[in-house]
Amino acid sequence: THQFLVLTFKVRVLVGLHKLKPRNNTAGLFLFKFLIMGVDLIPIATHDIDLTEQSFDRACRDILDILEKITLPNPEFLRAWALWWHDESKYTEKNVRTIRQINTKTDWTVSTLYESEYYAEYPEIEVEGPFTMTLYFMPGTLQFGNPHDRYSRWFKMPENYRNEWLKYFYTICQAFGAKKLLYLSDGEFQQYIDGTPQPHEIEADLRRRFGSPVQHYHEVGYDPVTWFLEEFKTLDWKLHKPIEDYLPEPDDRITKTADRSPHEFTHIKTLYSYGWQHQFLLQKKVGDKLLFRRAGHTRSLFFEHSGTVGGAETWEVRKDVYAPFTFDRLRAEAENADYSDLTKSLVYIEVPVNGKISSWRSFIEMLGDYLEFKGIGDKGYSVSDSHLCKFYISGLTREMLIEPILTVGHAPTYPFAIKDAETEEVLLRVREYGD
Repeated sequence: THQFLVLTFKVRVLVGLHKLKPRNNTAGLFLFKFLIMGVDLIPIATHDIDLTEQSFDRACRDILDILEKITLPNPEFLRAWALWWHDESKYTEKNVRTIRQINTKTDWTVSTLYESEYYAEYPEIEVEGPFTMTLYFMPGTLQFGNPHDRYSRWFKMPENYRNEWLKYFYTICQAFGAKKLLYLSDGEFQQYIDGTPQPHEIEADLRRRFGSPVQHYHEVGYDPVTWFLEEFKTLDWKLHKPIEDYLPEPDDRITKTADRSPHEFTHIKTLYSYGWQHQFLLQKKVGDKLLFRRAGHTRSLFFEHSGTVGGAETWEVRKDVYAPFTFDRLRAEAENADYSDLTKSLVYIEVPVNGKISSWRSFIEMLGDYLEFKGIGDKGYSVSDSHLCKFYISGLTREMLIEPILTVGHAPTYPFAIKDAETEEVLLRVREYGD
């Protein structure tokens, strides 16, 4: 488990590793290092915020009060770098939400990754600011989440690039009472990055083990191990990296199309049989009627579908290069109009394991699509043991779920039973087709 977690959550190396305790798992740590083929740069400094003697909310407020007074010295560079870094269109798909965030977010906010109920045990606070700049606060230690450079490459980068980051580091350090910075890595300096030793303790131990820090960036190496103490002696406020190096800028439009054209959706069945990547279903009761609204998209292929359950409905499929943002807007509009998820009834289909389970899974997928696009429910999860498999589905009422189970296609095998998930009551038992 530790090996899997370390490999999965590598991005949170400094703050997370002390929870995963990789030093107690030498084999897992070796595999981790081998697979990442390199080590990451982890800049740390001290800070003067008291995290242990005050509440989570008070500590957050102290941090944000300081950050809100900061004026970043090189916003043009940080924005250009962030857009360049998050533009993955050459390899996969653009993260259009992040691109829009880079262009619109101007404040610092506390991340929801760490909730206040864990604060007493893990006094850690993560904040994200403009241009996806991220800071991690632990008792006595401040870690910078940017830039996303390899440790060895950092010391070989062009001077104007490194200088831009020194401007940012210096500004943050000064605001929180730090005068110098340590460059660590999740390789040779692994033992220091569990968040326990504070920067002044790490510096003292590095001096004891490896002697004085080298004086120039290019002198940092592994054989013998050398280290660098950043005291901002080379910081040059007049030296700039050309923004042109990061052009052209990506925009927040989806450029890759889905594998279908809107014109291919000629019937409601073609709509609900397509595997949409993102979708929502919300309902509202008005008198004796149930209204529903749903929308979804796969890349730039977008649909809207609304109507009355069991009554009139309208739907449309179109191309929308701003699909994720249209999706957010329509959901917000529906919620503001008192639509919500009313699919509270939960039943399950109980099938003998010797039945065609893989066929049942395909059937449940089709059933879930049908329920979603009729505005009455959705498929859930499945559980199984050596004898039985249970496929859960949710809907507005139990009665609305039973009929589609029997009429939407044919069940792969018989017998099967439909039961109430809460009471285990048998709602229907089918021994053979037509029973």
